[in-house]
Amino acid sequence: MPFSLVILAGGRATRMGTNKCVTPLAGKPVLAYVLNELSSHAAETLLITNDPAPYASFGLPVYPDDVPGAGPLGGLATALRRASQPLIVLTACDMPFIRWGLVEYLLSLAGSAQVVLPRVRGEAEPLLAVYSRTCLPAVEHALSAGERRMVSFLSAVRVREVAEEDLLAVDPTGMTFFNLNTPDDVTRAEKMVREVTGDKLLKRQ
Repeated sequence: MPFSLVILAGGRATRMGTNKCVTPLAGKPVLAYVLNELSSHAAETLLITNDPAPYASFGLPVYPDDVPGAGPLGGLATALRRASQPLIVLTACDMPFIRWGLVEYLLSLAGSAQVVLPRVRGEAEPLLAVYSRTCLPAVEHALSAGERRMVSFLSAVRVREVAEEDLLAVDPTGMTFFNLNTPDDVTRAEKMVREVTGDKLLKRQ
């Protein structure tokens, strides 16, 4: 199913203290892990950020928020306007263990739904979800009402929620939704990446 991959690279990263997307993780910027896993499956890959300079080397189309200061909901509105495909996979840039199999599963559930929304530990995960471009009027209405919450427009569209047990059936590790918010998260992720890399090297010998 053709889709646009849209990566949100905004946010102030106050807990991290630095740009999460280009933070080195086992020698590669975190954003590279997301791109390596997903971009080859997408009809296009777009980056939404108000600070394009750190991403010049990635060679991606970069768009600033149409309405600066509107948070992730504003980023979603920009994504829905700029994407060429009827469906977009929206993701944050700080999820190094994201898995294509889980994203493919979410896309398979789109059907007549306008949003396919995972739930993890009872909480909605709107920063890794599938959105139809037909959501745009509802998103714009929420923004014009002063809303900034990603879930604020959902009552106005058709939503397919995906329970955690269904997500775990596709990604038993549950690591797709692991994101980097603090330096401790980076340390933990670094250890996991090096363990996996080490296992692969041993198998080749």
